[in-house]
Amino acid sequence: MYIVPLLIGLKIADITKYDNFVNGRDIEPLKELLDIDEDNRLLANMLNRDETFEKEDGKKLVTREEVINRFYDAIFVNQYSGSKYSTILGQYEFSKESKPFALSAASMMSQFAELS
Repeated sequence: MYIVPLLIGLKIADITKYDNFVNGRDIEPLKELLDIDEDNRLLANMLNRDETFEKEDGKKLVTREEVINRFYDAIFVNQYSGSKYSTILGQYEFSKESKPFALSAASMMSQFAELS
């Protein structure tokens, strides 16, 4: 979901920004990209069942920024080990394989690249 094209763009445009992004030090490129999602269609799928962007009885109110932060952290910041195997954000599950998968797909030299 937009991570691979973002990684490719950052790698081409600014390698320092790319390094900071993939090493969990700069969330801004993701925030800027997701600014296009004004009606939260992409981010709504990352809400847990008890969360909402707009006030609703029986649900916890969360901000776009909170969801974007959790998304970024799930891939680039969180350390997955014996006690924490994955992070679930709404319909998505992220694990220790998420970051290597995204980096591999963005490298265009992975099994996911069509080179013919």
